[in-house]
Amino acid sequence: MQIYLLRHGIAGDARPGQPDSERALTAEGRKRLRAVKRRADLTTMFTLSSPYLRAMQTAAVFGGEIVQTRTLEPGAAPEDAWNEIRLFKDKAQILCSTHEPLCGRLAAY
Repeated sequence: MQIYLLRHGIAGDARPGQPDSERALTAEGRKRLRAVKRRADLTTMFTLSSPYLRAMQTAAVFGGEIVQTRTLEPGAAPEDAWNEIRLFKDKAQILCSTHEPLCGRLAAY
């Protein structure tokens, strides 16, 4: 199994009273993600994504089946994320659309 960890694209600032989870990607964020997809030459694949809007929008740029999981939220534990990923061990490739600090902590785990 190949696992790709991807921090969400550039998101806009939160408006007053807007939950962090509802911040959306900017046009520049989408543009840069499309460039990453081209350079990485990733085909449509299975994706696990944080349920935060910007992570789901990031996952959508890469296409394929997307499954939301709270184990990829910013403050989640790397061990919990790893256990979730392992549930899909039959997949050849898994893209994880997530956030910092979890992305770095999961890579180190």
